[in-house]
Amino acid sequence: IVLHDTLSQARVLISGKNKRKHWSSSYLVLTEHYLYFFKDHKNMLSPQKSDFIIGLLNAKVDWCCGYESSRKNCFKILTFQNQTLLQDDDRDKSIKWIKSIGDCIRKLVRICVNFIKLLFRSSIPKYLNEKDEHNLSLNPNHHYALNQSGSNTIGGYTKFSQQLNHRPSLLAQKTTPTTTGVVIIEKRKKIRERLLNFLKKRPPAESLREKGILKDENVFGCTLERICSRENTLVPRLVTECIDAIEKNDITADGIYRACGNLATVQRLRFEINQDNYHGIQKEPDVHVLTGLLKMFFRDLKEPLFPFDRFENLIKLIGLLSNFIFPFQLNRINSYPLIPYNRVTGYSKQNRMHIQNLAIVFGPTLIRKMNDLNNLVFDMMLQVQQSQVIEFLLLEFNTLFD
Repeated sequence: IVLHDTLSQARVLISGKNKRKHWSSSYLVLTEHYLYFFKDHKNMLSPQKSDFIIGLLNAKVDWCCGYESSRKNCFKILTFQNQTLLQDDDRDKSIKWIKSIGDCIRKLVRICVNFIKLLFRSSIPKYLNEKDEHNLSLNPNHHYALNQSGSNTIGGYTKFSQQLNHRPSLLAQKTTPTTTGVVIIEKRKKIRERLLNFLKKRPPAESLREKGILKDENVFGCTLERICSRENTLVPRLVTECIDAIEKNDITADGIYRACGNLATVQRLRFEINQDNYHGIQKEPDVHVLTGLLKMFFRDLKEPLFPFDRFENLIKLIGLLSNFIFPFQLNRINSYPLIPYNRVTGYSKQNRMHIQNLAIVFGPTLIRKMNDLNNLVFDMMLQVQQSQVIEFLLLEFNTLFD
């Protein structure tokens, strides 16, 4: 331990995001590599984790400017995408902390420079004169730099990763492709550019399906006809078991079918169901996970619950009066998923899910247009019409499906 004392601290930048300045008192412990922050002196002695840690490698410490803080004797510590302000009323105490932190940072830099020189000494050409080698030792940052690529403080633990970036140096200028010890300098590209190049070269999904590389899942992302023919049922097993588990669990849960469950759990159940393992549905205690699984199933269908060829007829329902003539006959596959939604509205005082709310949630999921025009105004109008169709079907459920 180099230094330890109580200071006021405020974290204004965390992982590249600006935070509202909130000053609090912390007990700081400075070591040769890290600066630890504890709630008080007692927490430091206990086996509990620290509040957060700052890695001193590639960090910077300096006095704060007037616009950064109005407090006296305020200084800051800068790391990659992080900034912490420190302050104490005693100026001598602040000066002592700045000097100690700066000494630790410079010591770490010297250690890194010596390590880099030792690592790359074998690659230095023999004809490199003493003057150039002397310049290399005086200004190592001109050739190599250790950049801290990120620091995450989760529960008091800090994870650091350093990346060695090569820069054009004297060695690269003097060496030739035929010389031993050639330093290969790669151009650094941004992550965005690499991802764009990858996506441009990636083949479309249709070609992968034709080659047999990309295969459809057994349940999700399939068609209702294929699922029902494989299971020899009129309604997919997933739908019946999900509805049964939801109604046994808690149909009065607040925001049922609207609130989202844990996505990781939903994806786990999806993987199990694609392997014909349905046991996890009845064992799942969270009703929102079950409703999320059911919504994901209908959303991922290749063809929605109401097929594409009936889309226009369904939209025309909005303009019809009460004495309507339904444009086509609805079968059990269409009506079965609407049964639990109709039951949910019977407990609307407890779950706050009225028919209008259910229609907004399931309109774009159960009724879709085949070709998306990517028009924001048109999509908003279409969502309203889709919701109105589902609302109409729920209101006239007993008449339509008697």
